[in-house]
Amino acid sequence: MRRTHINSNLFIGLLLGLCALYISDGWAQVVDQDTQRNGMHSCPLGRFVVGVHVNRNLLLCSDEFGGYSPSMEVIDRSTQVQGMHACPEGMAMTGLHVGKNLLACAPVARPPIARFIDSSTQRSGMHDCPSGNPVSGLHVGRNLLLCGTNSGFNSNNACSEQAKFCLDNCKRRFPPGSYSVTTRRNFEQCKEQCDMEYFKCTH
Repeated sequence: MRRTHINSNLFIGLLLGLCALYISDGWAQVVDQDTQRNGMHSCPLGRFVVGVHVNRNLLLCSDEFGGYSPSMEVIDRSTQVQGMHACPEGMAMTGLHVGKNLLACAPVARPPIARFIDSSTQRSGMHDCPSGNPVSGLHVGRNLLLCGTNSGFNSNNACSEQAKFCLDNCKRRFPPGSYSVTTRRNFEQCKEQCDMEYFKCTH
């Protein structure tokens, strides 16, 4: 009988790749350690940064905020928001060069997301923004992330738009009229998350 031998290094590499790519809240996220673009560590094209581990040179990248082309990315050297280096309004991070204090930024194709500072959220072994929020700035020395895309959008109208976007996404992922008990339960949980995000936005 003919035996098939699997290269152990190849197997381990495939296993690590599967571990790095996972699903969070219905969206594909990936821990990236080596993608290079614009002269810096970046997320794969079309993904935005949602988490950072500076010491290990890791980025947590998500595809939930719409795509972008390379021509839409800008390199920011000086924008300051809430005491830290940040992307311009309406944009979020796609890459980072800590040594040169550079951010790669791209426009986010969805309703404005109110910006806020996060100091403690953890996911995938790194500091990240709460679910549904891209990273748009950071302060390495103080371990702070600026989450969201726009300053001054904490008005009820902006929060309502964000809540509507969230609820529409829940309906798309978990049709509330489904005969499946699991699907209906997932919809209710998703809706509760939207309600919590709306409460945080308006308070």
